[in-house]
Amino acid sequence: MIAPLTRTLIRILAIGFYREHAGVLACCFGTVLCYCFFITPAGHIDPRDLVMYNLTFTLAVLDAPIVMFTVCVLWLLYTIKSWQYIAKQLRAPENMFLYYSVNAFSRFRQFVSWSLAQFVILLPIIVYGIMILVVGMSYHSYKVPIILWLYILLLGSISARVYMYFMYEQATVPKTALFTQILKSWPKAYFSLPFYNMLHTTPWMGLITKVFSLLVLMSTFYFFNQLENTAVLYMVILITCMSHTILIYRENSFMEMYMPMARNFAYSRARIYGQHVIYYSLLLIPETVVLLTYTDLLTTALLFTFSLGCLLLLRSLLYIPSMYMRRYLWSITGIFTLSFIVILSQGGWLLIAATVTTSFTLCHTYYYQKET
Repeated sequence: MIAPLTRTLIRILAIGFYREHAGVLACCFGTVLCYCFFITPAGHIDPRDLVMYNLTFTLAVLDAPIVMFTVCVLWLLYTIKSWQYIAKQLRAPENMFLYYSVNAFSRFRQFVSWSLAQFVILLPIIVYGIMILVVGMSYHSYKVPIILWLYILLLGSISARVYMYFMYEQATVPKTALFTQILKSWPKAYFSLPFYNMLHTTPWMGLITKVFSLLVLMSTFYFFNQLENTAVLYMVILITCMSHTILIYRENSFMEMYMPMARNFAYSRARIYGQHVIYYSLLLIPETVVLLTYTDLLTTALLFTFSLGCLLLLRSLLYIPSMYMRRYLWSITGIFTLSFIVILSQGGWLLIAATVTTSFTLCHTYYYQKET
């Protein structure tokens, strides 16, 4: 029988987590299941062996260190997302009673209940771990399943300790983050204000975006050791640029909400565009380092210019009047599709020129026409 404390935590927090993230979880978990059971490999394979073939291939792929590392990082990001949700729910007025009721139990009882609640949140990961365990035992491959299950147990245990920390510490007046205390006295250039706002308000969003971008790049170079087709690199860079969409949109929201007076500054539109160039060049430093590691200087320069042009275009779109989220997403979808077609047509140079020219034109035309 489930203890009352555990049942309460599961009903209020774990089930609430699934309600809020049902769409994303269904999409991600459904993609994994479709891959494992419905993807048909090349060649003739008996339909009776198709599912086991895909499961075996999944286990073989996980033996690759870079893929194993990617899976662990994705699971860690999922766990961190659950920490953010639990922290937000514990601060909600309707859940303040948990501070008094949960802390009335012993620390061991709290640890067990929080661990069980976290394992309920980790059910999609646990189901995938069970699948890997079954396939591994069938083919006498125990290393990957054991490592993954130890990792799952570690995530659950660490999460329980994190939640206990929330219960004891968040009832007090929140403290300013250490990096905020360090950086608040530094002089800050105008173009860097969105970056400091991201560090202060949504640091995990920026971290997740950069980790995803770097993993996509590194995985591409890992699986294609001799990558001579530049079209593949342009496609990968296009995907990494699109992953920055939410950061760009939040940057614009921050400037519109907290810096509306900026349009009264004595800044020319060329200077505003130049500040965007500096900001996004700094934002692309991690990707540039990876490109320099795996490609020559000329290829890196071309890909960097293309990625910079894409980010500038995504930013300049937001200067168009009435460019709200829905219309912005449709515009991005159109840009992605058109860019994909141009890349397949070996039009990398054309795409670089088009993104830079269009972004500057949009910024120059609409910067002072933006509705506030």
